[in-house]
Amino acid sequence: MRTIKRTGLLVLMLIFATSLLANLLYAEAVNPVKKMIAGGGRSLILLQDGTLVIRGGGFLEHYDKHGFGVLSNGNSNWKDITASGSAIYGIKNDGTMWASGFNDVGQLGTGDTDTGQKMRQIGKNKKWKIVTSEYAHAAAIAEDGSLWTWGLNGGGQIGDGTLTNRHVPTRVGTATDWIEVYTGTWNTVAVKRDGSVWAWGNTWASIINAEYATKGKKAVTKPLKIVDKLNYKKMSIGSQDTMFIKKDGTLWGWGYDYKRSAYNLTRISNEKWKDVAVGSSEFGRPSYAIKEDGTLWTITKQSMEKKQAGVTRSVLSGVQIKSISTDHDWKALAEQPDSSNNMIFMKQNGKLYGLGFNSSGELDEPRANKPFKELSVIGELTAINNYYIQSK
Repeated sequence: MRTIKRTGLLVLMLIFATSLLANLLYAEAVNPVKKMIAGGGRSLILLQDGTLVIRGGGFLEHYDKHGFGVLSNGNSNWKDITASGSAIYGIKNDGTMWASGFNDVGQLGTGDTDTGQKMRQIGKNKKWKIVTSEYAHAAAIAEDGSLWTWGLNGGGQIGDGTLTNRHVPTRVGTATDWIEVYTGTWNTVAVKRDGSVWAWGNTWASIINAEYATKGKKAVTKPLKIVDKLNYKKMSIGSQDTMFIKKDGTLWGWGYDYKRSAYNLTRISNEKWKDVAVGSSEFGRPSYAIKEDGTLWTITKQSMEKKQAGVTRSVLSGVQIKSISTDHDWKALAEQPDSSNNMIFMKQNGKLYGLGFNSSGELDEPRANKPFKELSVIGELTAINNYYIQSK
């Protein structure tokens, strides 16, 4: 009897495992996209199978016959990717980290200031987990939970207590419980395993609550705890704002308005949201968000003049949340580097849409130099001879 029960249990476990694997394979086939980055003259799309698709110009040695960028160390086996307006970074499945692009302040992390189109390995570490970058600095978390930064440090965004640029990954403190990190133009924000949020960098660059910024501090050069515990499911950072979606679906943020008057942690919307991508409001670019019902929206800040302690200041009076699509099948948003002047959106069926500039063919090569003034299809990703091309 015990043998029969044991056999039956094994059969059930096998059926469950087979079903789980089938569901994962189906999900990957229907929706192959893992991560999207739009802006800086190029678009990067990381697929679930580790293939990196690159559209547009900059920092690449050559392009294939379909107009897609080809990396010097291959477009396959990538675990994570990121890009700023000046460089591309990626972590391979073997844990090594690579970069190419401008390197005038050491933002590639290769120990020099040599700019190049060839992907170069950053150090000898083979245990990198995630990487992020913005403008001219980058940050990464290793598999042991340690946090590292490098590049421009004019606002203290490196977090090592100095304002000195760093040409190689430099460890931030001694903690080994970092789980997420985000970079803004002049700031860095990171989250620990206990849910606490830490920030450092220039105090006008959306990093902290207004009550700290108004104390006259120009730079925070070491991690400063700004929230004891944040239960969130998505966070995004721009040049002047940080926004996040709490686990209850509400949308929150902190940062600066157009005249750099700080605003504290503020509830932006009580409605239920599932994705947000903050734009560079400093240059008048909107943020985007998707509600839980699958509809697509833009978010722009509004300010007003208000007298405070006898001084007239521009303060955040609210935000304008405007619908740009009432379709209920929007799934995900691309990340927006600070230099981004376009955007990529994905629907549940995996179809991609673009909006904004297309000067380098970063949204669609056949329509290069023609901006996408309205949401337009830029195609699905289809594998042909190991290359992924956009099919109409």
